[in-house]
Amino acid sequence: MRIRDRARSSFIGGLVVLTMFLAAASQVQAVQRTTQLNLQGKTDKAVIANERHYLVNESTVIVDEWGEQITLDTLPVPCQAEMTYRLRMDKDPQALEIKVSDTSLESRSSWSPEED
Repeated sequence: MRIRDRARSSFIGGLVVLTMFLAAASQVQAVQRTTQLNLQGKTDKAVIANERHYLVNESTVIVDEWGEQITLDTLPVPCQAEMTYRLRMDKDPQALEIKVSDTSLESRSSWSPEED
């Protein structure tokens, strides 16, 4: 009888650990989003959309309208882009990938004025 109780206890413990792991994994996936945004400006560390800064670093992939990889300094703004980003607690979101889908005649690669 004791062996069966131990096996049952180990099985239940394993289920609890698996459930916790799956819950944590689903939360990680929930904080990463992809959406179409109007990028209105940029700084040397972020792009700006809807008055929100999305941090850009060396691991952020930026692709132009023709599928060519570009850098933040050559990203034309304003532009329409599909952005994948990660939400971060009490911080600006981290841009993971930016795919430019449309630019306008007003689009420029120059930096936006710094906000106060």
